Amino acid sequence: AVRLGDDSTAEQFPGGSDGPAGKAAEVDVAWRRAMLEHRDLPRTYAPSRVVSRQGRFMVAIIDDNATLWEVSSATLRARLPHRDQSVRAAAFSDDEERVVTVGADNLARIWDTTSGSEIIVLRGHTSRVSSAMFSHDASRLVTAGWDGFTIVWDARTGRRISALNLGEYVNEAAISPNGALAVALPQGRTYAGANDRVAYLWNANTGALIAVLQGHETEITSVAFSPDSRFV
Repeated sequence: AVRLGDDSTAEQFPGGSDGPAGKAAEVDVAWRRAMLEHRDLPRTYAPSRVVSRQGRFMVAIIDDNATLWEVSSATLRARLPHRDQSVRAAAFSDDEERVVTVGADNLARIWDTTSGSEIIVLRGHTSRVSSAMFSHDASRLVTAGWDGFTIVWDARTGRRISALNLGEYVNEAAISPNGALAVALPQGRTYAGANDRVAYLWNANTGALIAVLQGHETEITSVAFSPDSRFV
């Protein structure tokens, strides 16, 4: 999925290629409809949108309220509530059948994109959940939180599989397509006294730290695995 601010003028879909002009136009129409839906809300945070892999669905996050839209018809499919309208981020599964939202209520919620119904609530973080990502087959999910933990879950049952505690805010995490590895990006002083110029690679099955990835001279802002899970 691709997350974009409301000032974006073009869509770029996964795979590194620009989406067709028609699809980009459909996303823009759905986005404008979403902004109108929330026009009476204050703008405490910059609005953002997350588009599913093939561009079928979009989640609009506007002042911490999340709504699910069908892009082709610009139709509101569902509201995706968290306590106190505290949604911070969202991510779709690659098959576009599920979407996860995370928020300041310390929860991750998985939703069915067809029905808009909530499937599972993941409880385990003790502070804001900042990001989430599905494995390629959507069997696993990784979440990152301001409690210092990165957690890998069974996305079908909600069972906690493993966790890595970095001891400080974790801004982002990614899981490899095959679900075997995870990587976390911290903020500030973290595990072994490092900082936000490093990333932590770990075993998603056991929670064992594999490597501390060093070499950047400034803050790392994003992370991703190669499609074959061999590189990060």
